[in-house]
This record gives sequence, C-alpha cells and structure tokens, in this order.
Amino acid sequence: MLSDEERVLAEAVRLVEAARAVVPDYAGTYAPLRTDQLSDLLRGTGCHVEVFPFRSDTIAMTLPRCANAYPVLVNRNAERTDRLFAFRHEVAHVLAGDVEEAVFLSDDGYMALPERVADLFALADLVPGWWIADVRKGQTPWRRVKAEVALAVAEYAEVWPPDRLVDRVGLRVKLFRERAV
Repeated sequence: MLSDEERVLAEAVRLVEAARAVVPDYAGTYAPLRTDQLSDLLRGTGCHVEVFPFRSDTIAMTLPRCANAYPVLVNRNAERTDRLFAFRHEVAHVLAGDVEEAVFLSDDGYMALPERVADLFALADLVPGWWIADVRKGQTPWRRVKAEVALAVAEYAEVWPPDRLVDRVGLRVKLFRERAV
C-alpha cells in the first residue's frame, strides 16, 4: 500500500504526463511554459478562463463542466505570481477529474491529497527540474538545494502557512530526486 506522499508523487507524475500530451514542454526542458503554451494547455484540457476582481481573497476556482468547458475563474486582484500558479493548479484539478463541484484555490484544506497533488503539478512547471539540476550541479548538498527550492517556491507562495510550504518543497525535491520530474 502506498503512503500518502507516494500517492501524491505518483498522481503528480500521471498529471504531468497528461499535460505533456497536450503541451509537450510542460515541466520539461524549457519550463516554465510560455504564456501561449499555458493558453494551449488550458484550452486543450477544456478550460475556459475568466479573470475578474473577486469580492474575496480566493485566488481562483474551477466550476464543473458547463457547455463543454470547465470555467476557471481567476481573481484579477491576486498577485501575478499567484495567478500563474493558479492556472496550473486548476488545470491539475481538471486533469485529475476533481471537478464534480466547485474547486477553490484558497487557504482551507491545503493538506488534502488533491490539493497537494495540484500544488505539486503546478510547481513541477514553475520550479522546473532543469533548474533544480543546475542548483544541484556538482556536489551541492541536498539540504542547500532544498533551501534554494524553498526560496523559488516562496515566489509563488508568499502567504502560504509554513507547514504547506515545507510540505510542498519536500514534495518538489522528492519528485525531482525520485521521479526525475
């Protein structure tokens, strides 16, 4: 039986492969995706994006399929880095089949398996393996690599609680070390 962490890693790899079927460069050699590639990924996974100001601090949400598309709503008031993260995070929920009811990218429930997977999927592209390999070059100790990855993840996670940040950094490094993603 797989541990929760192993399930998160396996599911993230599965979703990255599904994304690569739409946009081959996802989390690859040329990651992160360019804006046009991200648009192709959203369109290719059946997402229809609307960006407008929310009356809450929710960053993004995905609604169940409607008129042959998954509405992805993104808060225009969110920081640009939050929006870049949110697009990828929401695509992960669509690819995983998590969108039977509205899925919100907010501060609640962030340690649930689907949220951990969606975060890791987004970070696989935004903190790419080629960059981690470059940081690791030579014999840089993994603890230093992990500290550098933490700084990179923090660019997209300014307001994350510390336990979420520590968890996702650990998962991102483990995804690179064990699954070469």
